[in-house]
Amino acid sequence: MIVNKLNGKCYVGSTRSIKVRLYNYFNLTHHISQKGRPISSAILKYGLVNFAVPPLSPRSCQRRRRVL
Repeated sequence: MIVNKLNGKCYVGSTRSIKVRLYNYFNLTHHISQKGRPISSAILKYGLVNFAVPPLSPRSCQRRRRVL
């Protein structure tokens, strides 16, 4: 999960490799090529410095599943 620190919006996704996912988030070329995706559009609009990756515990994940 990634949170926009300016407006509080959360972006939830899944990945097989967190290493690749984080590399892509820090790669501007990736976001330009993926402009149609909500997270990429938001990072291009607000800038990467305005996003945070909060630590998740199993308990917080269970709560989020019920909400979604």
